[in-house]
Amino acid sequence: MKKVSYTLAVIVITMLSIIPLTSQARGIFGNGDRQVGSEQHQQRRLKRLIGFLDLTDEQRESVQTLYETFREQSQPIKDVMQQNRDTLRSLTQAVPVDTNTIQQVADSQGELFAQLIVLKTEKRIALRSILTDEQLEKLEELHEVVTRFRPGKPDTENDTEF
Repeated sequence: MKKVSYTLAVIVITMLSIIPLTSQARGIFGNGDRQVGSEQHQQRRLKRLIGFLDLTDEQRESVQTLYETFREQSQPIKDVMQQNRDTLRSLTQAVPVDTNTIQQVADSQGELFAQLIVLKTEKRIALRSILTDEQLEKLEELHEVVTRFRPGKPDTENDTEF
């Protein structure tokens, strides 16, 4: 009896330790491209938004152009932000620690983040100008639902990409 209990315990512990590794490698829902921010993830979100709002062909084209323009404008900023993160990571491991350079990179990161916020806000304003009143109501409902499932995050981090 003890052997059976011990064997079951080993199996359960093994399974519990493997599940996080496999789900992390494949993404939470089994897709390798589920990483938030990936091109495929962004495209799926845009398609769902277009379908949810029941856009006309003209609106669909305008929204797709808007999102592509945003992506083109934001990607260079995101690239520099990634370089800054890498630089900060290496600066914190250096001996001696160069606090002045760390402050400069951190200031740059803050300015870049502000630029992204402005771009996202401009995108949202442009999107709202494309939509009808009924579609705007649906968009607000969607925003409330998404916000409900991400408690404790300020609205700037709670970006639902609309």
